[in-house]
Order: sequence, then structure tokens, then C-alpha cells
Amino acid sequence: VLPQLIDCCEFHLCWANAGIGPGICPVPLVLPVLLSRLVCTLATNGDSMVRRHILMLVPAFLAIADTFAELVIARLQAQAANSADLLTASQAVLDATIAAAGTW
Repeated sequence: VLPQLIDCCEFHLCWANAGIGPGICPVPLVLPVLLSRLVCTLATNGDSMVRRHILMLVPAFLAIADTFAELVIARLQAQAANSADLLTASQAVLDATIAAAGTW
């Protein structure tokens, strides 16, 4: 399930990133936050086999976190979105990145 969720997030973020200007398309928050919470939960509560699986998917997850961060920064600079929602979602993505890094 995790690879398919990563693919969905990547597609959704790329679609949002393809907008002409920062106000054209809002930053997708739901899928990246769901993915982040899943990764965070699996990384902290999963057994060694699950953590190895997450470790194999870390590069794809970090690419999504990078794209998400770039979108959030662009929207915050343009003041085109609610900053509280973006910062809360960014915190979830950062937490999952730290949890995934803990599987090393």
C-alpha cells in the first residue's frame, strides 16, 4: 500500500506544481499528511521487516517531502494560502522525515 500512496502523492504534488502561478492551484495537504502519518506510525511501531521496507522507500518519500516543501514555500511567499494549515501539514511531513531517518 505504501508505494501506491507514494505514487498518488507524487502525482498530486506534481499536478499542483504545474500551475502557472502560486495562486492557481492550492497545495495538496491531505495526501502528504496521510502519507507522513503512516510513515511515522510504521517507523515507530513496526517490526524490523516493516522498517526495512520503509528504508527502501525513503528516497521516494524524501522526494515527496522536498516537492511539498517547495510548494509550501512558494505559497507562503505569495501569501496565497492559509499559513496555519500549511505550517501544520509541514510539521507532519517533517515528523515523518525524522521518523524515517530513525530507521537507519
